[in-house]
Amino acid sequence: PGGNFGGPPPPKRGGPRRYSDATGNRAEEEKMAVILQELVGNDHQGYFYPALAGVANSIDYYPAEGADPSHGCVQIALGLGNTVVDGVPAVQHINLGKPNKPAGPSESMMPVSALDLHARAGYDATPADAFVTLPASAAPFLTFPRVAKVEIAPEAAGARALPGLTSDVHGEKVVFHKGYGEAAAAFDDKAHTGVVAQARRLSLKELLASEVPLAQALSFLLRLGTIGLGCPVEVEFALKLRNSPTAKHELHVLQIRPQSEITASASARALRFNYLPSELNAVVASTRALGHGSFEGIRDVVYVSPDRFNVSKTREVARQIAALNAQLKAEGRKFLLMAPGRWGSADASRGIPVDWHSIDGSAFIVETSLKGPEFVPLSQGSHFFQNIISFGIGYATADTTNNRDDVADYAYWDSLPAATDAGPMVRHVRLDQPLEVVVDGVSRRGVVMKQGKPFDVYVGQVDAFMALAEGEYGNNA
Repeated sequence: PGGNFGGPPPPKRGGPRRYSDATGNRAEEEKMAVILQELVGNDHQGYFYPALAGVANSIDYYPAEGADPSHGCVQIALGLGNTVVDGVPAVQHINLGKPNKPAGPSESMMPVSALDLHARAGYDATPADAFVTLPASAAPFLTFPRVAKVEIAPEAAGARALPGLTSDVHGEKVVFHKGYGEAAAAFDDKAHTGVVAQARRLSLKELLASEVPLAQALSFLLRLGTIGLGCPVEVEFALKLRNSPTAKHELHVLQIRPQSEITASASARALRFNYLPSELNAVVASTRALGHGSFEGIRDVVYVSPDRFNVSKTREVARQIAALNAQLKAEGRKFLLMAPGRWGSADASRGIPVDWHSIDGSAFIVETSLKGPEFVPLSQGSHFFQNIISFGIGYATADTTNNRDDVADYAYWDSLPAATDAGPMVRHVRLDQPLEVVVDGVSRRGVVMKQGKPFDVYVGQVDAFMALAEGEYGNNA
């Protein structure tokens, strides 16, 4: 893992030697390389950490409403970036096409991950002795704000950048001209006017909105990496703020690698599709799904049929779902959760008012159109957005009222025998074989296939034939 992103704990003492003896490997024949990477940060009264760190991705598998997955995204943590890769729901998720609309906790709820420079050392020391979590008030956004605006290079109009890199998603010109138009140092003119630059503490919002053009910089790096590696990429980075008027802010690129979810294997790359099956083959089909890949091992379904949905009893429904969630979690069984309306709605007439801990055993969540005299816009996971991202949960919206391509076949679940007595409004069914649940995070299509209707046959092959017929095979490959 990158220098600022930690990693798994080392093996127990003697572990490598015992492993080598057990496998019959000869130590003198073993070869390996060790790469040392400098940790990025500053000393803050005995604790070492950068202003923030994170991971940027070429494709945003969890775009907010109105955002484009192809613009990419970044997940930001305060201090060291281990909270991002550890999946802790204490980071902000930002679509790079809409950088002013972050999702996730406010700055005051984001802890700072740091290295304790006074931690005990020695043979018995462990990483847990050195890595600490500080309150959000320790966020090191004390810096010398810039006063000059970045100028546009006059040669930008005629510049020839790398292919496809004349501008990024924000419309910024990309010009390879070292030093031109760099932000000036903070104002410090003591020699002539007696005015001395003063450090000022910024909020995270101020920092990203005006002081550091992080979204533009990451957008450019992702585009450059995609061209270089020939595939979508992810970038680990850390940001240091200047601590003197004449210094510069520093964006450190720690690692760049293929975006794993979509390039890790041929099977992952094959999970790209635009075609959605009808209810003959799918229980759920959605044009607005979140996540990416195949969600495996789901044999249990907890759902509320529209026929049994009663807006005056949604709080009772929430209690029944919470009880089932606790039971299935104790049994170690992942489940699909499905119901009309908005999950987590504070208005009990618009959906089921559950909190996250009442549904945190689910692996895939579906919300469907709510019938009634008043139109209820679906939430698309907004109430639990940070948890969905952190735990890699799939989420699908099936708006069968306004979208003819969406499918929500509750009758299929009703045809299956109940696994437990969940209550008068909630049903729990269990299938003999795991459900086939697939989401394409690029097209945002998502499906839950019916038993005996394999995805490869009823979606994959049909999608390929349709692409061939439309002459788009090369673009969708």
